[in-house]
Amino acid sequence: MARRTDIEKLQRDIEQAIHILEKNIKVKPARLEADIKDNALSVISAWYAQYDPHKYRRSMSLKKAFKITRDGIDVSIDYDPSYLNDYNHHQDNDIIFNNAFVSGYHGGSMGTDKNGMSVSTPHWRKPFLSYRRWGNEAPKSFSPQERIEKKSNKLIKEYEEEWIKLLYDDILAPIRKDINRL
Repeated sequence: MARRTDIEKLQRDIEQAIHILEKNIKVKPARLEADIKDNALSVISAWYAQYDPHKYRRSMSLKKAFKITRDGIDVSIDYDPSYLNDYNHHQDNDIIFNNAFVSGYHGGSMGTDKNGMSVSTPHWRKPFLSYRRWGNEAPKSFSPQERIEKKSNKLIKEYEEEWIKLLYDDILAPIRKDINRL
């Protein structure tokens, strides 16, 4: 027969488990969301810093190429060209998104120039402002999306591991110990 003190200890541990869960549900997802956002903005800033901006005017729009969503304790990051809609580019958002954010090109255009010459990789247009023909290929560095995705996946994995450890060590283990004593 279970002793009253053992049942009271179980009740206290259950109350403590509830308190721990409530506290972590408020803190952990918000921290992960901030970490993912900080990482994404840092990667995008590093990408912009890879090339001297004298060739083209920067809108810094890639800082809007992602959205972080939180649903309960689930946190995720999503990328989409439509997130760039509040910016005025000389090319459509899909091209800017794919050339810069996905592929890492700094500026440049693709397609057919006014003389009917086509390019399939981003090139500068020249002469400046009239843009009648293709110039050099636009410089390319790293893919912001690839770097953001890699670090975000790592952060999410660590977050999930923290939750597993918390649930087992701070919630299940003490309650299981109490139940075994009953």
